Amino acid sequence: MDFMKIIESLDEALYTVMGWLVFYPLTLWRALVRPLAMMAYADREVSDAPDEQYDDAIRPPLFLFLTLLISHGLEALVAGRNPLLTGTRGLAALVVRILRCWRCDWCCSACSR
Repeated sequence: MDFMKIIESLDEALYTVMGWLVFYPLTLWRALVRPLAMMAYADREVSDAPDEQYDDAIRPPLFLFLTLLISHGLEALVAGRNPLLTGTRGLAALVVRILRCWRCDWCCSACSR
């Protein structure tokens, strides 16, 4: 690949991420404070040309993805290692056993079946 194309791709990626850093808090604020106005805004933007949609906000699927990613990160940071999830009894033990068997393709002797 040409060196200039790599630089242009990096430039575009950095521009996109910086746009997320600017527009995510703005979109989150709008969605929390005035959800009906945000829904009307999304309806208006859908009728625009694809390259003109969501000029001052993040697209809804990306907004959902980033919100779930951030909330999961915060949950992992705050809750940490929950004994209910890391236990070896009940449903947690069943999940661990299924994952262990799935990893070894349900057939090797590493399974404790």
